[in-house]
Amino acid sequence: MEEQRQIVRVDINVGVSFRVDGQATVQKALASRALSAAGLQLLLPGRISPKEQVELEIYLPHQSSPLKASGEVAWTEHWGDVYEGYWMVGVRFIGLGESVRQAIEKLIEEELSKLKPLPSEG
Repeated sequence: MEEQRQIVRVDINVGVSFRVDGQATVQKALASRALSAAGLQLLLPGRISPKEQVELEIYLPHQSSPLKASGEVAWTEHWGDVYEGYWMVGVRFIGLGESVRQAIEKLIEEELSKLKPLPSEG
C-alpha cells in the first residue's frame, strides 16, 4: 500500500539544535530535511529512541532568532550503509505555536514558488 501524505513538505536543510527531555546537553543536528508544519527529519551522529520528547530550536533563513518547538521522535533509521553510526530521525511537532507554524508555512510556500514545472512531453 502506498503512503499518502496530506502535509506539504520541502527538502530544505535548516539548522536545528535540540535537547532531549530531561537532559541538559544541547545537541546540533548534522542536517535536516522534509520540513513541514507537522515535523521534520534530522540526521544525527547518534541514536535517539522513538517516543523521546525533544525541545527544538529551528533556524530558518531570514529569521533573526530561532523558532522554538517541542516534538516527539516518531521513528529512527540507522544510516550505517551510508554513514556508520549516524541516524535519520523523524520528529513530529507536538508543541508548535501559531507564529512558529506560520513562519514554517511561509518558508514552505517560498521554496515551492522556486520550483519550475517539468517540461511537457510532446
